[in-house]
Amino acid sequence: MEQPTESPLQPFIPVMSKERFAELSGVAFGVVDGWCNRGYLPTLRIGKHLLINMVQLNQDCLDQLPR
Repeated sequence: MEQPTESPLQPFIPVMSKERFAELSGVAFGVVDGWCNRGYLPTLRIGKHLLINMVQLNQDCLDQLPR
């Protein structure tokens, strides 16, 4: 049986850890943590984990585009 090949397209992930967001954006973790604490990045608490709400962040970015 053949192994499925990985798709070059990544699935959209609606939430992301602060660590992963820092890694992908190239911003230091401390900066991302501060942005979350100050409310600059939308977050969602799931259990004890505070995650960045990527859906809201994308919508906020779209809302700031010139009309």
